[in-house]
Amino acid sequence: MPLIEWNEELELGYRPIDADHRKLTEMVNELYDYILAGSSMTLIHALFERLVSHSVTHFRREEHLMEESAYPERLDHMAAHHHLESQIKESLERFNAGERIFSLEMVQFLRDWLVIHIKTMDRNLSDYLIRETSVK
Repeated sequence: MPLIEWNEELELGYRPIDADHRKLTEMVNELYDYILAGSSMTLIHALFERLVSHSVTHFRREEHLMEESAYPERLDHMAAHHHLESQIKESLERFNAGERIFSLEMVQFLRDWLVIHIKTMDRNLSDYLIRETSVK
């Protein structure tokens, strides 16, 4: 059973953002499966690196849309992105220093952050973009 079940609560109706979110949920689910299965740290680390890369690309895409559309809540939204990026960077530094950072707790944190972020900040952004730009 996946850690994050994709459902209509996570579907925002703005296709580019929804596609990114779907990919992120798949990657978090895959990371969860790897950890449960006791996969090698090399495999887990490689997947985590891809997850981080996709997240950063997604964040920049959203931030570009926010700037382009003069989204009024963009500074708070961008701050949330940057805060998570800082946490991830710190985790990778700890991993590179030899600490075992990959755990169920970490994946559950990522799940909680992603789901809450989608249902709140990204929902507001998507609603704004749909309303203001008439693009889906």
